[in-house]
Amino acid sequence: MTRLPNKLYRFNETVLADFVTIMRSLDTAPMSVADLHDRLEGQLATEDMIDALTLLLTLGTFGLDTDQGVIARAH
Repeated sequence: MTRLPNKLYRFNETVLADFVTIMRSLDTAPMSVADLHDRLEGQLATEDMIDALTLLLTLGTFGLDTDQGVIARAH
């Protein structure tokens, strides 16, 4: 279930806060989802990372290069 800010969840407990964590990790160069998961393993649960990546890809914030198998920030 995607957590959004409301009376039950503070901002830092929501998927929106996870956006920031993921975007900072992908700031420099494209990387595979597996490498991103390894980098964020102590900060984000796998389910939370999948929810956040799904929404970020849907919003067009990231691009998915299926030939190279990496995700990168859209410019």
